[in-house]
Amino acid sequence: MLRSRAVRLHRLAPVLLGLLLGVACASGAGVEDGPDTSVVHVDGGAGTASGGDGGAADAGSGGQPDASMFPDGSSFPDGGKAGSGGAGTGGAGTAGTGGTATAGASGAGTGGTGTAGTGAGGAGSAGTAGMATGGAGAAGSPSGPCAGKPDGTTCATTTDPCKTAGTCAGGVCGALGHKPDGTSCGKASAVCKTDPVCANGACGAEGNKPDGTVCADPGNPCVAPGKCGGGVCGAPVPYPESHQYDASNKWARCCGGQPTSLTTNGDCGGCGITCNGANGESCAARTNAGQTHYYCAGCVASAKCWSGCCSTSYPATDHVCAASDCSGGCTSKCPSGMHCVSGASVSMSNWCEWD
Repeated sequence: MLRSRAVRLHRLAPVLLGLLLGVACASGAGVEDGPDTSVVHVDGGAGTASGGDGGAADAGSGGQPDASMFPDGSSFPDGGKAGSGGAGTGGAGTAGTGGTATAGASGAGTGGTGTAGTGAGGAGSAGTAGMATGGAGAAGSPSGPCAGKPDGTTCATTTDPCKTAGTCAGGVCGALGHKPDGTSCGKASAVCKTDPVCANGACGAEGNKPDGTVCADPGNPCVAPGKCGGGVCGAPVPYPESHQYDASNKWARCCGGQPTSLTTNGDCGGCGITCNGANGESCAARTNAGQTHYYCAGCVASAKCWSGCCSTSYPATDHVCAASDCSGGCTSKCPSGMHCVSGASVSMSNWCEWD
């Protein structure tokens, strides 16, 4: 019998050793960083850990000792039951996923923390915390007509003749401005009107040109140009007969509204004084005592002179048709706008002078 018991003890040794190892392993706790991961210890064989997101370790099945270990059919000593199964291994926690970063701010995703696996088995692997950092948000893009434009760029146009265009300044479109007061903003409606001008950003009414402003040039020096009066242009008016149209030339005169030189046979010394060639006359200048005058010289008969007097006084050998009555008096036949002047004081024949 002693031998029989020894044999039984010998066969039980491996079983007892397994029980002791199971108890020792049951004291290990698995920890993982992930959502609620736990390992459950159950009696039986070695459990298998389920990884990811805290899956529970599957229970190992407890094995009964082989009956062949007890040839006489006896059971566990002292009615003992089979020992607990081997330790389950804690599953690794699943790494937390970083939150999505929002543009313009750095978003930090926080990894979930794994729950410690419980049960007999090795320590659970720590879950890895996920950390995602969002990229820097892009700066807001400028908008409007001045976006990306240099200062001074036209950004607002106008058809108002007294306004200036709006321009960019610091990315902002400025308001319309005013043109300087006095700037022409329109065209006058008539020759004696002035252009309307700007005043404080508004276009004013047209004005009148000063009275006397030339507004119509006839192109004839013997016709006065039209002139403004009260904003209205007057009609050109002929100058009076014998008007001197050239201030530098005494003999440049207007005759019948036309420019005339009073040095010719048709107008000798006055408008309309005609020299009679048939009486030997021709227009010629005579000078004495600082005086110069034109006469129809070379006359023969007084009756054929324009004045009715062929003078032989100054000198007696130089006959000229004089503005005289041949009795020492003046003639009344001087042209319009002229009068007779006695030449006795300067020893010259009488002549016609302009009024």
